[in-house]
Amino acid sequence: MSKCFNCGAEFEGGYCPDCGVPASNSNPAPAPRPQAYNPPPVYNNINVTNTETTSVGGWFGWQLLIGFLGIIGLIIMMCVSRDPSAKNFAKASLIWAIIGLVLVILMFALGVFAGIASEM
Repeated sequence: MSKCFNCGAEFEGGYCPDCGVPASNSNPAPAPRPQAYNPPPVYNNINVTNTETTSVGGWFGWQLLIGFLGIIGLIIMMCVSRDPSAKNFAKASLIWAIIGLVLVILMFALGVFAGIASEM
């Protein structure tokens, strides 16, 4: 007994009596398994088409701002700039400024303690 893959009727012989499908088609090959979908990787969630490049005049302006305002200028640059490289520059400069500030405070403290110790 064969089972028709088209209508589900059971039959013997060469053709299905209900729909006429040949018996050779009643047991078709299994359908191929679908492949898993692997989406393309996303890098840093940056839309490359919307990035801007800071011009030479723009960098000059940022440097003036940082020169006059220091750490506050770096924070403004980090928050306002649309250029990812300018934001990264501001972050790195801010880290260096904080490290320098900590070192100045440590040197001042050591100098004060050395001055107090030499007076004794």
